[in-house]
Amino acid sequence: MAHIIFGTLGALNCRDSMLSVDYVFNFNTMVSNVPMLTALNPFYGSNCQINTCDPSFDAWYSSYLSNDPNAFKEFINLMRLAYNGANVWLLSDFSMEPTENVIESLIGFINNTYGFACNICKEPEDTYINGESEFSPQGIQFFDAHLSNYLQYFGENGLESDTE
Repeated sequence: MAHIIFGTLGALNCRDSMLSVDYVFNFNTMVSNVPMLTALNPFYGSNCQINTCDPSFDAWYSSYLSNDPNAFKEFINLMRLAYNGANVWLLSDFSMEPTENVIESLIGFINNTYGFACNICKEPEDTYINGESEFSPQGIQFFDAHLSNYLQYFGENGLESDTE
């Protein structure tokens, strides 16, 4: 059982002591001493002009996650951590305009594809999270297929160690 949490630095620092965090990644904040997930956020370092409020954004983002090699690699590495039971915190700055829509789209993609529920923690009081999430039986099959695609594309050398 695991968590994937999109949350602020303040919420991370003040989280409930019952919620352990195994990995912290930077989704879109100015924090510099945390590994950055540059490919999962299509707006990072680019002039991406897609409108996140457009009804077609979810479909575009799903395609982006599946077809952009860097995004796919980061996405599978993230999901491997959750699959292996880790609690992962993605530092998020919700004041940046497209962020919330991108996060909601990513959460929807994870939930629809793997049956895995993610959380959003904007405030310290949001960190009391009931239960942990797990992959649905169909989600495990999808993950196995995606991991197979990952291995074909990147090989085993592309896999990040679970012990890093």
